[in-house]
Amino acid sequence: MLSNLKQKLTYIFMQFLRREEIQTELQQQINHTSNPLPKIKNTQSPYCQHSSDQLKSPSNRDDIVFITSRFRSGSTLLWNLFRQTPGCTSYYEPFNERQWFNPALRGNTVDSSHRGVADYSAEYNGLNELTQFYNEDWIRKQLLMTEDSWNPGMKSYIESIVSSAKGRPILQFNRIDFRLPWLKKHFPNAKIIHLHRHPRD
Repeated sequence: MLSNLKQKLTYIFMQFLRREEIQTELQQQINHTSNPLPKIKNTQSPYCQHSSDQLKSPSNRDDIVFITSRFRSGSTLLWNLFRQTPGCTSYYEPFNERQWFNPALRGNTVDSSHRGVADYSAEYNGLNELTQFYNEDWIRKQLLMTEDSWNPGMKSYIESIVSSAKGRPILQFNRIDFRLPWLKKHFPNAKIIHLHRHPRD
């Protein structure tokens, strides 16, 4: 019975396919799919507003110092020591969401455990141009970066801070320890000081 039903359904379907209007529609579909695809114009990526030369060229400065650590590892103390050192401009947590370069957001509160620190932002005064590069997502996304990771905005942001420093630029980060391969690629001559501390301390 199932065999007879299958034969009848096959016969009906074949009769349907032999109809002239169906044959015409099928031929049109075949002709359409056989047409060559139009050539795609190769255009510049819309996600980057920086030149390729700028992205490829690493910084050749050899006086930059990056301090990197997790929180509560003594990095603020080291940053403050550099801050008191003549010939250095020491920047506190450049990725911090308080955006030290923005007086409207940074506030004036200071962690009471940061002894000898009256403010975090003095070195950022007048650096309003950092607004065009800063991205708050840096504190929570793409925390792991290899040397081939793509983040031209972050590169331009750090370069802008470095170029604004009077004397030796010191940048203290709490969110760059898993991005060191990327940092080293773009700032190959920089000194990197990595702090680690047992969390129970």
